[in-house]
Amino acid sequence: FESRIACNTALSMFTTPIRSFSVHRFEVGRDEDVDGIDDGPDVCPLVIDPGQAHSDAHILDYGLLKSYDDWTSPWGDDNGDACDGDGDRDNDGLSDLQELAGCGFGPTSITLRDTDGDLFIDKAECQLGTNPNLVSNKPLPAACGSTLDADLDGISTAREFCYYGTDPNNPNSDAQHDNISPDTCTDGQEAASVNGDFLVSSTDLSQVAQQFGPYTLPANLVKVTFDITKNGTIDATDLSQVAQRFTAVKCQSLPAPP
Repeated sequence: FESRIACNTALSMFTTPIRSFSVHRFEVGRDEDVDGIDDGPDVCPLVIDPGQAHSDAHILDYGLLKSYDDWTSPWGDDNGDACDGDGDRDNDGLSDLQELAGCGFGPTSITLRDTDGDLFIDKAECQLGTNPNLVSNKPLPAACGSTLDADLDGISTAREFCYYGTDPNNPNSDAQHDNISPDTCTDGQEAASVNGDFLVSSTDLSQVAQQFGPYTLPANLVKVTFDITKNGTIDATDLSQVAQRFTAVKCQSLPAPP
């Protein structure tokens, strides 16, 4: 049973995860698909994929913005783009075909969950009738649904639908995408843990506090990720969300960061 860590080093200032990791049952030192990538780090060990793109990875790469990355996105999966069997490379709830067809405002990105960077994922904008390609045209928060937390994961139904694209009735949404390496973190814990230690602690609290204040959209990945409530400003409510998710032990069963 071998673990693999795969990295794409391009810097993104928006909401594309560009590093990934997962666990595969393939031998390190072999190249099953003969694409020049060892099975250990290969994001698609059985599919020829020299590019190694992974748009819905577990890791959110802060690039040069931080000395660490976020290893716990609540919507990531194990499969690279070339072998992402659900037909939705960015896990925004719209299939690649639906995104290419568009929803009345032209095609949306198949690798960006939030094409225009307005915090609302593409599926939510399409369903609520706003333009997923225009940052100034977005839904009213009240249109997103209930402010209650049906699955008790720490994220309201409305926020799960509009901003995270997670399952409001499943406290660990991405577990269903992790057929080989299931994690144990709830959606709320994954959102509140903004670094790579698989804990929600005073470290996360401090990092979020240092980003206090409103920001302009589209924003860099640190601002978007640290804004837990996704209201366009990092404030005391976000700190409260982190503090309420504090964990004494690591909530992740996947390999620790190097």
